[in-house]
Amino acid sequence: MQILNQTKAGVIVERTDATAIKTVLLSYYRNWKEGITVNKSAIDQYSREQLTSKLVKLLENLSAGSSGN
Repeated sequence: MQILNQTKAGVIVERTDATAIKTVLLSYYRNWKEGITVNKSAIDQYSREQLTSKLVKLLENLSAGSSGN
């Protein structure tokens, strides 16, 4: 939920709440018609490439730290 709030890429509604689902879909449609889009740069930080790069750096740092033992 934190990622959705941060990136403004979606919302969570109860699957049985038809009114909330309708409201969200209409809001997304209006935004699309007005050319309002999600924050792509905020979303990109969660791409496979970005996350893998962060993991590689973390593993390299761990490996460098343990090689002195």
